[in-house]
Amino acid sequence: MFYTSFYEITKDNYKRMARILENVRIGFVDLTPLLENVPKYVLHAILKHVSVLSGTQDEFRTLYKKLGLENFKAFSARYAVAYIFIKRGKSGAKLIHGGEQYAAKPKEIRASRNTTGCGDTFNASVIMGLEDGASPQELLDHAVALSSFTAYEGFSPEKIAERFAK
Repeated sequence: MFYTSFYEITKDNYKRMARILENVRIGFVDLTPLLENVPKYVLHAILKHVSVLSGTQDEFRTLYKKLGLENFKAFSARYAVAYIFIKRGKSGAKLIHGGEQYAAKPKEIRASRNTTGCGDTFNASVIMGLEDGASPQELLDHAVALSSFTAYEGFSPEKIAERFAK
């Protein structure tokens, strides 16, 4: 597995990143607010090798607009991304995989202390689930639980490990 985001992918290194993504079993890319600044040719070169794509609703809207696509259906007709995770803040997240849609919401809604690290926690949980062979719904449920815990308790690998250790 190889994980990166559009924070790391630039017009100077995108060809190397595309080759890496092409040659790994699972290529995971996270969309970022910086997507606005990524040229369309870079997006296309990367997306044709991605198997897991994660981002917020707004980031996906920006992506479709930058690519000149109307919606998810047009995107999925052009790019064969196996897992698409759409993070929706307090509303949880959605996963589109194998033509099916999955949804998960946080089990409890409390005031967030700080959302720093929530996206990273979500993505780390997805990576671990993929490596462990979790079902699509398990992937999503666990990622939402961990990222919402991070929002309420603050980012702390120790707290996360303590709370979710099996």
